[in-house]
Amino acid sequence: MKGKRNNLLTIYSFTIIYNNIIIPFYLLLVAVKRGWLKVLPVFHIEKYGLDAVPQNERTATWFDLFTIWSGVSICLPSFIVGTLLVPACIWSEAVQINFWGNLIVGVLIVLGGYFGTKTGFPAVVMGRYVFGYPLGQWLPTTALLISTLGWYAVMTVLTGMALAEIAGHILGPVMLPLITALVGLLNASTAVAGFHKIRLFNRLMVPLLALFCIYLAYNVYIQVEHSATTSYHPSGNLSFGEGIDLIIGSVLAGAFSASDFSRYAINNLHNWLGTLPGTFVMSFLLGFLAACLRIDTLKNCG
Repeated sequence: MKGKRNNLLTIYSFTIIYNNIIIPFYLLLVAVKRGWLKVLPVFHIEKYGLDAVPQNERTATWFDLFTIWSGVSICLPSFIVGTLLVPACIWSEAVQINFWGNLIVGVLIVLGGYFGTKTGFPAVVMGRYVFGYPLGQWLPTTALLISTLGWYAVMTVLTGMALAEIAGHILGPVMLPLITALVGLLNASTAVAGFHKIRLFNRLMVPLLALFCIYLAYNVYIQVEHSATTSYHPSGNLSFGEGIDLIIGSVLAGAFSASDFSRYAINNLHNWLGTLPGTFVMSFLLGFLAACLRIDTLKNCG
């Protein structure tokens, strides 16, 4: 049992490295070679910035949005939310919370993308229509900066920890901060190149993440006793509404930034067909797998 779990951790560590190191580094090299990045610190970033994407360049299909949002959803927080529900709720209620919470989040992100598909503008411009300028631009930008800073900081540190563990004690205590800083720079390079490079990045990344999820699901199926999901006793006191709030609050920022991707979509139908399964389905499945593993852990520890 311990050996199988170590294999899962190894696969997950490699997936994190692939996600945050290999592909970003590859895109950075391509960007430098082709002149996308000129003289530092001046970058050729997102082509249209705060301008509207012309109608003839809105070519992103539902599959493009699906891979992008799947790449966002297949992450450690999706696992964490699933593990938090199990000790606090009975199994049936945990599954319902996981389902409805992620469905609500998926719909909110789709609706948040309406502004992009209709106008071609990014998310921060939407605030101008509500609060005016400049408050309407700086207020949502600041809110998104604060909310996503913690998200990407955690993911960057986890990647640095995985690499530092693999590298051993080559540089001693300097290894972790050094690798973490490098990971942060490489991770940010994907945003520098703009939407089309992010789309390429996710086309390369999501298949590997999907294979990992299939491998994880297989191990959950053969390791976790099916009767354990109904026989365990919850130790927490989380209400249905609090569980829904937990899920929504963990990824709500995605609804405010959805227009950054949807403004490249062909139309709003593609936004629905790609964004909803990429957010709701992926997050629900990962939360479900994490809940199953948590029950197995509680059973073995008990």
